[in-house]
Amino acid sequence: MPSSREILEGLARIAQEWTFVAVLWHILLAAFLLPIVKGIWRPSARTAALAASAPLASAAAFAGVSGNAFNAAVLGAGTLTLAAITLRRGHAGLHFGSASVRWAGAGMLLFGWLYPHFLGVKPFWYYFFAAPIGLVPCPSLSIAIGLGLYFQAFGSRAWGVIAGLLGLAYGIVGVVRLGVMLDVALVAGAALLFARSVLPHRTQHGVAGFEEGSVSATSSVTRIK
Repeated sequence: MPSSREILEGLARIAQEWTFVAVLWHILLAAFLLPIVKGIWRPSARTAALAASAPLASAAAFAGVSGNAFNAAVLGAGTLTLAAITLRRGHAGLHFGSASVRWAGAGMLLFGWLYPHFLGVKPFWYYFFAAPIGLVPCPSLSIAIGLGLYFQAFGSRAWGVIAGLLGLAYGIVGVVRLGVMLDVALVAGAALLFARSVLPHRTQHGVAGFEEGSVSATSSVTRIK
């Protein structure tokens, strides 16, 4: 098993040698999110969930290329599981979470977007477009979890559970074994997504989870029409 130092050096090497890929991921995410936030476009829950897991697939591929078989296997299996869950759900509508959970999701998105570790000491503006999304696990998971919180786990408890467990595992390893203390934020976001996926919570329609909340919202719109 590689040492903590070897793991960190390997991740830093990926982040620094493939920076242009991270830039592309920032552009793609901005192109995906801005039309939704501005109300110009509302994709299906399936499309949004596949987009959220895409950076994980990319990070798995780069782990494989760099010789990190563990990350390649875990992230690859996680991505395939999330994709399988997503494809089974059909073309359900995409729904926003409550205001407080959307703020938490936005915070996770910002955290992943600016994730500074592995790039060395750079000007702040550099992290804004070069944070290693799609290259290393933690920022990629932060983006996926942020989107999951913002969009009610895309109406799927199972999606939220799997993404939350992945985030918890990598966040805890990052903090405890690798000493990357900023991954505490990933642990917090992953724990929130996991908790909201497995525990019932209060909505304006009563007690519901992610899936039931989406159905209730859809039913309300139908009644109004």
